Amino acid sequence: MIAIREYVKVENHQVHITLPVNFDYDEVEVLILPKEQGVSLKKSPFNFSDIAGRLEWQGDALEEQHRIRNEWK
Repeated sequence: MIAIREYVKVENHQVHITLPVNFDYDEVEVLILPKEQGVSLKKSPFNFSDIAGRLEWQGDALEEQHRIRNEWK
């Protein structure tokens, strides 16, 4: 299942949502919930969803993770 979470402002009892470019579906299910207190409406300056999953790792991911962790020892 693919899910997109957006916090948007309600204006005149309407909400407007722009879907990512790679979201190629003709029908969607919409669930509207009131925003929890403390959650910011500020959007990320860049939407990474159109590049997610497209980069390929060159190397051993576990080895790289250990190397980065060892920098803090």
